[in-house]
Amino acid sequence: MRAALGVLAVLVALAGCSTSTTPPAHHASQPSRVAATQAPPGPQRFIADIQAAGYGSKDVSTAAASLILLDVGKNVCRALTTSQGTNIEGYSVMIESLVKGHGRPSLSQATILVDSAIRNLCPDDLNLMPSGAP
Repeated sequence: MRAALGVLAVLVALAGCSTSTTPPAHHASQPSRVAATQAPPGPQRFIADIQAAGYGSKDVSTAAASLILLDVGKNVCRALTTSQGTNIEGYSVMIESLVKGHGRPSLSQATILVDSAIRNLCPDDLNLMPSGAP
């Protein structure tokens, strides 16, 4: 039940991101990807990862979107942590929920968001990622 509430909180937070009328920036230029990989682990790296990957129809390039993304990442961590700690099913369910939610990110974009949240916002929970995750 808690995991479901966490997923709901993530989807509600994403609803606040503005919808872009232009194609999503998931084809970000190489400098954005380089910036994402050069930032030290933490909130800024998480935001850079998501901005480099894009997020469905959402414009994630604004400062306001960055704050929303950070909140979403924290909610992902919270939901995964409350889903029994090592429950890999929670990982897959979170990704599927994001794909079906507001903004309609691709499977790859949703996976990047969840993986980056774990690595950068709750690194003590790396055990929540399946082995072999990029």
